[in-house]
Amino acid sequence: MQNLFEETKKRDKTEGVSSLLKEAASLHKQVIEKAKEYEANKIEHVSMDELKEGDVVFVKSMGYDATVVKLFKKKNRLLVKAGSMEMEAPLSDVGIKKGKIAKMQKRYIKHDMSEAAAAAEINIIGMRVDEALSRLEQFLNDATLAGLSEVVIIHGVGTGILAKAVREHISGHPLVSNFRSGQQSEGGGGVTVASLK
Repeated sequence: MQNLFEETKKRDKTEGVSSLLKEAASLHKQVIEKAKEYEANKIEHVSMDELKEGDVVFVKSMGYDATVVKLFKKKNRLLVKAGSMEMEAPLSDVGIKKGKIAKMQKRYIKHDMSEAAAAAEINIIGMRVDEALSRLEQFLNDATLAGLSEVVIIHGVGTGILAKAVREHISGHPLVSNFRSGQQSEGGGGVTVASLK
C-alpha cells in the first residue's frame, strides 16, 4: 500500500512538472511573438532607392538587424547578412528603425562595444576558418556601427590558410573599402589592416 502511495505521489509530481514546462513554453512563445510585434511597430518602411550595399536594416521575419549585401531592384528583393548567415528577403520584409529608437540603440551599441572599439582589432589566431569568419563578420559590423575607419585583423602566419580566407572574405566586402598586409611594426604578414567605408 505504501509503495502504491509513493508511486502515485511521484506520478503526480512528474505530471505537475510536465504541465508547468508546457505552460512555460507557451508563455515563452507568446513573449517572443509580442517582442517581434513590438519591434515591427518601431520599423519604418524603405524604398529600394533609399538603400545601398552596407546599410544595416531590420529584417522582420528574422527579428533582428542584418547588413545589405546586394540589391535586386528588378525583383524588389535584397540579399542580407546577419553574422555568417545570408538570406534573400523581399523589400516588404525589411525596414529601418525609427529616429529616436535607432539613435538610442546606436548609442547603446557604442557604449556596449567601447572596449572592443578602443582596441579596433580582433585576434582569430588558432580558430577554424568558419569560426574565424563568423567572428570577423560580427566584428566588422560592430566596428562599422562604432564609426571606426580602420581595423586590424590578427590571423597569424601559420600555414597561411587563415590569412588567405580572411583576405578572400573581406575582398569586395560591402563594409570594407580596401585592405593591406600589416607593416613590420604592426605584425607583418600575420596581420591584415582593413579600411572601413
